[in-house]
Amino acid sequence: MTDLRPLCRALPAATFLILSLAPTGRAATPQELAALWCKAAWQHDDVAATELMAPSLQELVARATEASAAFALRFPDEKPPLGDGLPLSAFPDPTQECRAESLSAEEIVLLYTPLPSGEGQWRDKLLLESIPGTGDPNQVLVADILFDLPRGHRLSGWLIEAAAIK
Repeated sequence: MTDLRPLCRALPAATFLILSLAPTGRAATPQELAALWCKAAWQHDDVAATELMAPSLQELVARATEASAAFALRFPDEKPPLGDGLPLSAFPDPTQECRAESLSAEEIVLLYTPLPSGEGQWRDKLLLESIPGTGDPNQVLVADILFDLPRGHRLSGWLIEAAAIK
């Protein structure tokens, strides 16, 4: 089995780096945000996705990342909560397409189409918040994600649970 301890020691520093790159998030219009989010999800790019998040969600990412690193150090033979990276979509399956199905200043509904070998489409809802002081209510960040799963799973809830695992 691969020794993940060196990687886990680096995770808190990586979290700091992620948050220091975009301490207030990278505001964008809903159209821009949809395109940037789809690209980040398609590439499994946690850093790019975190830059698009509101500060409160970035803080939850940092806490979950630190807890995941601590878990990996304590239990090197077990998969840590963030062992597969941040859940940027309801399903980690590779997609053929990700596009905005609907847009507003409050939410973006993303439609994901899996590769031909996959099953069915799914929709995730990016819940948005505008950035006070920008003078433009259309400059938004991702405040949370409502995943297309039963029982209304949200990214924030998943991160809170991951941060609580010791």
